[in-house]
Amino acid sequence: MYNINEMLKQDIFKNFKKISKIPRGSHNEEKISEFLLEFGKSLGLETYKDEHLNIIIKKASTSDSNKTVMLQGHMDMVCEKERKFDFDFLNDGVELIVEGDYLTANKTTLGADNGIAIAYTMSILESDQLKHPNIVALFTANEEDGMGGIIGFNPEKFPCDIIINIDAEEEGKIFTSCAGAVRTNLYKNISFEKNKYDKSFSVIIGGLLGGHSGMEIDKNRISAFKVTARLLSELNEIFDISISDIVGGTSATAIPRSCEVLLNVNSIDVDIVLNKIKDLEKKYFMEFDLLEKGFNIEISEISNCDKYIIKDDFITIIDILTLIDQGINTMSLSVPGVVESSTNLGLIKITDNEIFFGNVIRSAEVSIKEYMIVKFQKLARLTNSTLKTLGDYPEWKFKKESYIRVLMVETYEKLYEIKPIITSVHCGLECGYLSIDYPNSDMVSIGPNLKEVHTTNEKMDISSAIRVYEFLKEVLSKVN
Repeated sequence: MYNINEMLKQDIFKNFKKISKIPRGSHNEEKISEFLLEFGKSLGLETYKDEHLNIIIKKASTSDSNKTVMLQGHMDMVCEKERKFDFDFLNDGVELIVEGDYLTANKTTLGADNGIAIAYTMSILESDQLKHPNIVALFTANEEDGMGGIIGFNPEKFPCDIIINIDAEEEGKIFTSCAGAVRTNLYKNISFEKNKYDKSFSVIIGGLLGGHSGMEIDKNRISAFKVTARLLSELNEIFDISISDIVGGTSATAIPRSCEVLLNVNSIDVDIVLNKIKDLEKKYFMEFDLLEKGFNIEISEISNCDKYIIKDDFITIIDILTLIDQGINTMSLSVPGVVESSTNLGLIKITDNEIFFGNVIRSAEVSIKEYMIVKFQKLARLTNSTLKTLGDYPEWKFKKESYIRVLMVETYEKLYEIKPIITSVHCGLECGYLSIDYPNSDMVSIGPNLKEVHTTNEKMDISSAIRVYEFLKEVLSKVN
């Protein structure tokens, strides 16, 4: 068990604490970008900030090696908090907590994805004791919501021979390829009528695990939106109901943990509708019990809503929620046990007279990704909706020959007497773009054990974080 005060004396955790005090959600990276800029300058190192808020810091070799290694990670994090927790991600820093061998946060995401990459790299840059080749540290902005930072990054002034991406989440695995992805956002115009119902309720589908839609998509976790679709469909088949609002999710890349619906019911039907919801809750729980033990449906009466979504549009919303694929589409035939393609609906919200469905498609094969987009185009046409694709980022292809991969396998095995696994990851890494920017560079992705990323249960294995840092330092000392 670790003592947080003692642990935070170590360089990597000291730096992790520093950045955890700085708000750094996607699209809110100005402060963390400025912090990293000043950090590099304070060390007397060549430091650059581009128009996309990316920070690049160069440090000369302290060994005989004339090679250049890029250490790369992203500065933004996914912002999730417990529903009733008073926390402002735009202004508040994350409170760190030690639980046994894990570092976690108080009722929010931890931000180890990808704060640990920043902490590792800061520690290497500020050390005057480490032996390493030339270093280019690339801290990118807005990875979690569109990869805007890496898309805007200009590699011309920053050549490198080797790239070590530090955005993986499993120690003992060296990742050498990843899926590509694209956002498929669906927009549907909706109409409202003055509310004719005399009772309104907040119905919250919650208590689900959620998780990263790349790393946890193979765990068959339940989507709050899929449960919502079932609930509304079953209620609408029996009762005269309507909804005034529906909202859920925090990121298209996260499996949604909760969804809230404002439900309208006639007084005469209140008891039977509420009893039916409780019956359905029990039925769904029986299905989810082995996987989602925290699942629940909360119902509370609210002030009567002023308006409701007209019936045709209400039914279309149910149809869209039902028909959008969720989870694994295909498994890889070339890499056993690895997901090849998947879909995740991660966001729903209504603004004025429009409902928005935020979705991400992931695929290791371009042709499958293209076909999945076609399916969305057909859904948009059938539901009279508008489809917008954005953030289409490339896959990272496996290279048969790799000096850094061989070096990492040998080094890890020598340090820890375990041979690491060479594998692929389903989540989209910035490596896809880096493989285009640096087609001749040798690239891998590594990281410590992280659990439940993109959720309020996110935690980082402290011992693993230390081991991976020692491993990274040893690898850098051997690059020649």
